[in-house]
Amino acid sequence: MSGMGSRGMMANCRRSCHSCQGGDKAWKLRTHIQANYQNTTDNITRIVRVESVRINNVEIDEKKQNVKAFGRMVLSWNDTNIAWDKNQWGLSWLNFYWIQIWTPQIVQLNGGSTSNPGQVTSKVLAANYTGQVYLWADFSFSTPFKFQYEDYPNDMQKVCFKFDDKRLLAVHFTVSDGVRNKEREATTDPFVSGWKIVDVDVNVSAFLTLARGKNLQ
Repeated sequence: MSGMGSRGMMANCRRSCHSCQGGDKAWKLRTHIQANYQNTTDNITRIVRVESVRINNVEIDEKKQNVKAFGRMVLSWNDTNIAWDKNQWGLSWLNFYWIQIWTPQIVQLNGGSTSNPGQVTSKVLAANYTGQVYLWADFSFSTPFKFQYEDYPNDMQKVCFKFDDKRLLAVHFTVSDGVRNKEREATTDPFVSGWKIVDVDVNVSAFLTLARGKNLQ
């Protein structure tokens, strides 16, 4: 989130409940938006952008041929139904915890028959006065994977985790330049049970590249 300006500030909002909720102004604005908001998706395909991705942990089970990835992503989209006049309301940002506004409903597509299917849990939902909405979400993806050992002990594996909105054609995902350029991708623990995460790509499909042997040096 470094260099993301106001978005970086909002990432810390849960640490201060009073600051997050914005006091009486925020409550009145939420009530106003709720009274006029229509949560409809009829014949609408919303564009949702992946703003940042962080891999916190990876669990690899070579015996069961399965890979799990845990992390956080930031998504954004525009919703003109919640835009407001910042001069009138005296607020530039607003967090949503108790009003129902439209959000993507992400599901993993390639979880296979694993006992722990992928999950995405919303953590923080906030918007600025233009109607640009930001969602901080924790994810855990699990997928069966056939490891290739031809180059052992210097093998490299490319694991794909596919996700989409569970509503057919409801969302078109795009990827921000910051993620494409690796500026908003991060791994907090690059070494995982003898493996090293050497790359994370977020495209039409998301890929996690693992390596071991000489690539760990």
